[in-house]
Parts: sequence; C-alpha cells; structure tokens
Amino acid sequence: MRKIVQQSKLHPEQVIYIGDQIIDIESAHRNRIAVAAVTWGFNSESVLVAHQPHYLIHSVQQLKILLLTSQSRLA
Repeated sequence: MRKIVQQSKLHPEQVIYIGDQIIDIESAHRNRIAVAAVTWGFNSESVLVAHQPHYLIHSVQQLKILLLTSQSRLA
C-alpha cells in the first residue's frame, strides 16, 4: 500500500482506502491512510466497526458522495 502511494506521488492524507475486510482496515491504519469500510462485502458491519474505520459505507451512493467530497477538499 505504501509503495503504491509513493509511486503515485501522493501523500497518505490524499488517499482513501476502500475495503470490506479487517485486514483492509488494519493495513490502512498501519500506513496512516484513511479507510472506508463497505458493509456489503466479506465482514459484517459489527466486525468492521470494532476495527474503527474512518468511514463506514452502506451503499454505493454513500461511497460516491464520500469520494466526491473528499476530492473537492484535496483540490
């Protein structure tokens, strides 16, 4: 994850990692990257919440809004 961010010439605060598993949240936390956990994937919502993602996403529409508002903040 860190290598991809560096190769893309981005800073960790410019990235949101999207995942549906505990390992996604843990990896993002280790790399100081914001993480959005989606509730329609591998792990249940309660399991995801226990691992403290920065964002908990329940729909594709919610994800779209997060990405659009995040993009405008970084521009």
